[in-house]
Amino acid sequence: VVCTGEEKEHMSQMPLNQTKEGGGMTGI
Repeated sequence: VVCTGEEKEHMSQMPLNQTKEGGGMTGI
C-alpha cells in the first residue's frame, strides 16, 4: 500500500484497528 501525504494524514486520524482493517497497514 502506498501512502501519499494526504492518505497518511487521513490514516493518522483513524484508530489503529480501523486503519489495519481498511488499509491492511500496521505500525502507523
